[in-house]
Amino acid sequence: MVHLDLPWPPALNHYYRSVTIKGQARVLISREGREYRHRLAMVVVLRGKAKPLAGALYLNLTLHPPDKRRRDIDGPLKALLDALTHAHVWEDDSQVRDLHIRFGNVVKGGRVVSAGEGRHDTEGEGAKKPGSDGGGLGAAEGYG
Repeated sequence: MVHLDLPWPPALNHYYRSVTIKGQARVLISREGREYRHRLAMVVVLRGKAKPLAGALYLNLTLHPPDKRRRDIDGPLKALLDALTHAHVWEDDSQVRDLHIRFGNVVKGGRVVSAGEGRHDTEGEGAKKPGSDGGGLGAAEGYG
């Protein structure tokens, strides 16, 4: 099982920026987005270097927003999952086949607590959820 305590991601409209290069409109990751990816990667590095996780994954997220403003529950996901991919936690965020999200308490600065585990089959049925015994992503994978 993988447990990570991660920084709160920037809003999506701050994570990306639009530019025109030689007449071509392009969308790039903004400075704020790059800084977030770097902070998140440092958290992952401090947990210990491991190979990217392979196969279908189950992910359980608790979002602790930085303040009491109303937020969509899916707002932080794109930046968070892309940053986890960039940090080589997994090969690609398309591996996440089962995703559970809930809001936690407000925390100064915000944070995201994640728990993830590998699927035990290729179809995603019958997978053991985080907290159950029988394998998954533990210390043997280098994150536990």
